[in-house]
Amino acid sequence: MRTRFILGSAAGLAMFAALPSHSQTSQDSSLEAACRATEMSQPASCSCTITKARAAGVSNAQLVSLFRDDGQSEPVDQASYGRFWQVKTQCIGEATLASMGISAANPLPGVPAHMRPGMPLGGAAPAPAGSGVLPPAPPAAIRPDGPTQVAPQSVPLATPTSGSSAAGSLAVGQNIPVSVSQRSYEYEGMTHVSIVEEYTFPNFDYEFSYDPAIRDNPQLFARAKSAALEDQKRWQEDYNTPSQIRDMAGYSWSALGDLGRLMPIAISGYTNNRPQGGFLGALLWDAEAGREIAWTDVFDAGLWSGRMRREYCAGLQAQRRERGTNQNRSCPDFDRLQIGFAKDARGQIQLELTALAYTAGSYAEGPYEVELPLDAVVLGGVREPFRETLGASGVTGAVVLHDRLAPVEGEFDSDSGCSTDIYFLPANGRMPASVDQAFAHVRTQVHSLFATSVATSIRHPDGWNLSGWKVNYNGTTTVLEPVPGSQGLFRKGALSMSVNRIAEALYDPNEPSFGFIHLRIDFEDGGQRDSFEAMQLGGC
Repeated sequence: MRTRFILGSAAGLAMFAALPSHSQTSQDSSLEAACRATEMSQPASCSCTITKARAAGVSNAQLVSLFRDDGQSEPVDQASYGRFWQVKTQCIGEATLASMGISAANPLPGVPAHMRPGMPLGGAAPAPAGSGVLPPAPPAAIRPDGPTQVAPQSVPLATPTSGSSAAGSLAVGQNIPVSVSQRSYEYEGMTHVSIVEEYTFPNFDYEFSYDPAIRDNPQLFARAKSAALEDQKRWQEDYNTPSQIRDMAGYSWSALGDLGRLMPIAISGYTNNRPQGGFLGALLWDAEAGREIAWTDVFDAGLWSGRMRREYCAGLQAQRRERGTNQNRSCPDFDRLQIGFAKDARGQIQLELTALAYTAGSYAEGPYEVELPLDAVVLGGVREPFRETLGASGVTGAVVLHDRLAPVEGEFDSDSGCSTDIYFLPANGRMPASVDQAFAHVRTQVHSLFATSVATSIRHPDGWNLSGWKVNYNGTTTVLEPVPGSQGLFRKGALSMSVNRIAEALYDPNEPSFGFIHLRIDFEDGGQRDSFEAMQLGGC
């Protein structure tokens, strides 16, 4: 059974910044509260986790750090970290079974002894007498140049049936699963089904899970199986010696909303030391073409890297603000996200972008899920032959130029000690009324920075290099150079940008070196033009 952890906010951990030291009872209570602040899945497991982790040699100070943010703020040595997660996983499993009324004295029919509460994780199931199941192969010699190698046993597997394990003879090796079963779980009010192949190796157990829709697509399934074999090889190298508690690793391919032709896939991995799935990759599959495609094959490249990315970043920052977490951070690149299709309350297709733990925040913050509606602007940027699939057949209109401008990172001129950046205005479209409001915007909406001043190769008659603007337009970074003899005009090929002051700058009397200027930007690409307002921040 896999458990999805949803961890609490930093506010829930503030009370635990320092443990009281007056008594063991007080200390136990504080540790219990800290554990429950982040263990939303099975808070009843906390007492077990604390007791067994201490017995395994994990100190109270280490527990404080692990409960707060998985040891990120106060590092914990790897050995203690591994012991903690082995204990925590087992305690969560025991609490889960206890919540279902299952105990060692009252197991559900068909639950084998090695899976009952209190037994070590990952133990091998004994073969029933007279079952015809082959015993585990004897361990092979460990070669000095590699991990233990065991010859696979080719045995037939029965066809799995819903909700049951359909195993053939036991096999120890990398190609033959011990069992293949279908598992169902509830998530957000819906029943999801996955197929799980279980493998046994000399020092660890391995699971490969995938959705039925992936199995039913031969080319995609072949790719998934090949990737799983590569993942198995990696774990054989890592788990090449026995450990006190048998290790387990898992590898999962999940379809994130199947629209028939378009099938987004999320690839994740997990272990008994790190049960929350970690991001390993994502892809978009075109079922008709039988191959992987890029999201920019579906959406206009400029729109994808420009407006759609800015909207994702704004949604992520809104969630950080609601959770009370740090907003002075950038947002992860799209290639580090799981991106899929979902439907809103009205049944309209939307994109769902998920940043797993450690991608957009600490472990304690958990995953961040941001929904992007496919509004008229986005649908207008859907490319053929996918317009009908996404309901964009009747939508017309060109993508405006400023929607093709992607976020860039600000540059700093080390020679002059100055930097100059141009930002999109806040969502209300108005210039901030004060320096404080302007600073708050640029600190929390870093993604609104679309142009930064850089030195160019063009020389001023007095001998110094003129500055231009670095932009990312249509997914490509370009430096627009100053046009000699012009006032505020910059150009590179068919692309040009005119920077015009609208009003006097806002200056902080305590920091006169910083100022914000209200601008009008005239952008041109060939014969297409676009004008919009923006805000410049300059400082030395």
